[in-house]
Amino acid sequence: MLRGRLVNLIFPLAGLSFLAAALLLPGMEPTGEPADLDGAPPPYLFFYLALGAVGLISALLMLHRSSTTAPPAPPMQQRPVTVGTAWDNHVATLPLAVIQLDYRHGHPGRIAGWNRQAEQIFGWRADEANGRTLDELELIHEADQSRRLAMYDAIRDQAVSSAQLTLRARTRERRILHCAAHVSVARHHDGSLDSILIMVDDISSQIATQAEITRLAHHDALTGLPNRALFGDRLRQALSRARRDGDKVALMLIDLDDFKRVNDSHGHACGDALLQNVARTLSGMVRETDSPARLGGDEFVLVQVGVTDLQAVEALAARLTDSLARPFQWEDRRIETSCSIGVAVFPDDGTSDEELLRAADVALYQGKAAGRNRQMRYRREMDEELSRRRSMQARLQQALDQERLQLVYQPILALPDLAPVAAEALCRWHDRGQAIPPSTFVPLAESCGLIRPLGRWVLRSACQQAAGWAEQGLHLRVAVNLSIPELLQPELVPMIEAALHESRLPPYLLQIEISEAAVGDPGREAFIGNLHDLSAAGLGIAINGFGAGRAPLARLAGFPFDTIKLDGSLVGRIAQDARALAIARAIVGMTHELGRSVTAERVETEEQLARLAEIGCDQVQGHLLSPPLAAADVAGRRLPILRPDRRSAP
Repeated sequence: MLRGRLVNLIFPLAGLSFLAAALLLPGMEPTGEPADLDGAPPPYLFFYLALGAVGLISALLMLHRSSTTAPPAPPMQQRPVTVGTAWDNHVATLPLAVIQLDYRHGHPGRIAGWNRQAEQIFGWRADEANGRTLDELELIHEADQSRRLAMYDAIRDQAVSSAQLTLRARTRERRILHCAAHVSVARHHDGSLDSILIMVDDISSQIATQAEITRLAHHDALTGLPNRALFGDRLRQALSRARRDGDKVALMLIDLDDFKRVNDSHGHACGDALLQNVARTLSGMVRETDSPARLGGDEFVLVQVGVTDLQAVEALAARLTDSLARPFQWEDRRIETSCSIGVAVFPDDGTSDEELLRAADVALYQGKAAGRNRQMRYRREMDEELSRRRSMQARLQQALDQERLQLVYQPILALPDLAPVAAEALCRWHDRGQAIPPSTFVPLAESCGLIRPLGRWVLRSACQQAAGWAEQGLHLRVAVNLSIPELLQPELVPMIEAALHESRLPPYLLQIEISEAAVGDPGREAFIGNLHDLSAAGLGIAINGFGAGRAPLARLAGFPFDTIKLDGSLVGRIAQDARALAIARAIVGMTHELGRSVTAERVETEEQLARLAEIGCDQVQGHLLSPPLAAADVAGRRLPILRPDRRSAP
């Protein structure tokens, strides 16, 4: 009878202990130390609150029953309350797995209770589990056995009467579960252990969710590589170990060349696929001890630890450069790409993470400036060169903002009478009393993002000048060069229309010049529509530098153009090289068959001029005929007028 009452009291008391634990001891291990829950509320907290409420209600019901005045039934008429009956009534339908361990016959405790939820969670039926120990079922993960034993020692020494902990368990099928367990202890009057009641909640899904949140916080969502935050931690750890062990650490900064052009030409889906391909390539070419990461955009980084051979580091950088320069196939498109890599080594090039990153960034910048698609190891003298380039970049920005750049115009003359019909606008920059050649400042503008504002200034200024000539009665077509980044601007057509509108220049007096490389560019589909729109509006379109071999002739099909400009290197050989002359003659013949005109660039000698006239070239320009001139000098030469009835250049 006494035992039945004790059993009836177990569940209210256990529920009340759950409530107290949920309110006072969340996250406490049996040792008294806080559990490691990453600062989040224990996932089982709400279950303890619910069970505490159940226990409180049970206690109130028992108090109510004990306060009734009805006389107790005679002993012989009372229905005996057995352990099995109490178990069925209180535990069978709980949403938690409930396990009762019986210690009346000594250690280890044997399972005396195993509810339906325990069957569902762990896969063992009650008749299979009862009478066996937890070790016989191999229920507790081996990595957490020490925590379980520490809890039992505390219970045995009467240090605790209840505890809660998280641990890993194994199911009958050997699956690993993450569980939250609350342990309640029942003792005899002499303090010896009677039984332990364990309530278990499967929190595997919550743990998985927390792990995924942590992973997303430290990994790049697109590529799966570690992100900047995790990379910073790993780099600092690598440097700390290297200082302790006297090792070297190599750092590689990897940046894709012209990645913006890929996005602009093929769309962001293609750009994302390219970034994922870079991540796979990078992960597949490094050691397990190396740490690749994505810093953001098209920037990647690689940390190599335990470096003993610097030549091997540079060889890996060269292999990465070669591998990432291979064309990338996306859908039915072949994407040309490349990368630049800056390499720095600890402690040679820097003794902290900031110094090492700066050194690698300087080397990367120098690689970009040297032509891209290459790897460079940091050198001390790079700092001075980088400082000079950045100073020049700032001065170029200032000159652009203050409109201290100048345009000069090189006349384009018609054959055979050498009548001027157009002028090519060329940008000039004088800085600190020195003329900076376009071969220096134009690549600088492209590398630092100034090429688009520079191009807009040239276009607007050239249109205004051509309109000024027209007001003076000189209807001379002005030619303006556009780079591939400028062609890829979504606002290209509106920008040109605005320049024409502001200057009131008729469209036929403006010619857009693009490079032969643009014709062969894999992303030309992104701008060819703009060129068709400009051609339909009456603008002239010329392909300059043709014959240098940067675009196959077949690419001309469907490409809008009015004029082919023979490359200066080809023109320079036609007086002495029969093959060069034959190539030039073939280009002229093909262009005429298409109903287009041919202009020869960089004509420097009378012999070249004679050969060009001989093969039927339509127009010429070069220092032999006229150097680039200031706008006032062009007007002062009283050049022949290109009247509206001659809208197509000869």
